[in-house]
Amino acid sequence: IKAKANIISNLVNIQSDISYSKDISVVSKLTVPKDSLLSNLDKKLQINALMPMNIKTDIKNNTKVLNLKSSKIQSNIKMQDKKLKGYINLASLHSTINGNLNGDILVSAKISSIKKLISQIKQIYDISKLPNIDGAIQANIKLDKAKNIKLNLASNKITIKDKKKTIAINDIKLDVFKKDNSILIDKYQLNYDDIKVFATNQSKIDINGEDIILS
Repeated sequence: IKAKANIISNLVNIQSDISYSKDISVVSKLTVPKDSLLSNLDKKLQINALMPMNIKTDIKNNTKVLNLKSSKIQSNIKMQDKKLKGYINLASLHSTINGNLNGDILVSAKISSIKKLISQIKQIYDISKLPNIDGAIQANIKLDKAKNIKLNLASNKITIKDKKKTIAINDIKLDVFKKDNSILIDKYQLNYDDIKVFATNQSKIDINGEDIILS
């Protein structure tokens, strides 16, 4: 069985080709009309920069695959039973996802150039007030079954420039764990102006409503 579906609205327009037998395949193209209500939600958002967006969904037995592609972002996510695997790319940001919806989910993200990533994001959303930052970052994020989050972040060098000077921060490492309303900083280190700042003893931040308690 093959069918076509066209949805025209004042939000987005969707053109879809649908194939159905034992498997299901849906190929869609999203565009935004000139006077879309999405454009008025946030004046800083340039939704047209993401369009046209092509989406392909395949469902076969217990396997679901989602492909998303536009000029700014590419993604492929595969879910088989409860297992999850895929990637998301945006400019110089390359990330992979692996895990199980009933267990741990691991996200590995690498930013090869912060400056390039910010430049790409500015085409989608106005973040013009950000300082001039460059460098590379590697981050690993683990979300466990109990919804606790562990973050490991590292960078060899990050530079921040303004009109008068350039600040270089080297050898950056940060290990953070979030559990319930507490944030545990296991360790951190950085080198600024030949001064090494580090901590190996765990610090704890408790968040209770508007109260923040450091220990």
